[in-house]
Amino acid sequence: ETFLVPFTWENGWPLINPGKGIIEDTFTRPNLPAAEESKRCRDCARDDFDYDKLPFDYMFVRNPDMGMYSLSEKPGFMALTPSPEKLYGSASPTVLCKRQTGMSYELSTCVSFTPSEKESAGLILLQNELFNYHFGITKEDGEYRITVIKSTGKDGNAETEIIGSHIIKEQTAPLPPVRLYIKQEVQSLTFRCSIGENEEIVVADNADASILCTDIAGGFVGTCLGIYADSAVPSKNRAYFDYLTIDTQV
Repeated sequence: ETFLVPFTWENGWPLINPGKGIIEDTFTRPNLPAAEESKRCRDCARDDFDYDKLPFDYMFVRNPDMGMYSLSEKPGFMALTPSPEKLYGSASPTVLCKRQTGMSYELSTCVSFTPSEKESAGLILLQNELFNYHFGITKEDGEYRITVIKSTGKDGNAETEIIGSHIIKEQTAPLPPVRLYIKQEVQSLTFRCSIGENEEIVVADNADASILCTDIAGGFVGTCLGIYADSAVPSKNRAYFDYLTIDTQV
């Protein structure tokens, strides 16, 4: 639940509803600007990152290090720096996402990224720190791959499993742009990709979307859909995302 209430700061502490100290049924709305920009981005399927400030409907995980995100480095692209911080840690990993708004949808992006060893960037389906999917470009044992990693929780620990993997034929850096697609149809997930001008291929099919539900993952919040970049060690590499599409008309 979310409550909007007036507050002020007093000796470094927030003072809720000054003079009363309680949450009332209604408050007088302050003279804030209309949220037309947020409504525009919420209603459209495709975001081309053609602006210099993120709309309010995007979210981070915990308090973000904004140096890991850039809209100005390559205008028209969201540039992400791979982070060694993990979802199940206490710091903020490099993740940018929106809330899922439909039972079925297609999530897609086009990313230009040539990973170093143990780096990865792509799409993420995030229920919580333990239950999630990563679908991205990575480099393992000297080979560029596109992998689907399923994470589930047991006894408070994350258990990961590679449920799909595709070796990229073009093993010469820099890699061509890669388009990634995740389609959810109720409780079934399909992960597809296309590399450069090549045809689409299916990397994983009929994956279980129920692990993203609160009945299994616990808690009481919904799933977030978005992009990520991570690394085993601190990195100065960049993943450039051309767009992010969340199409619920599927």
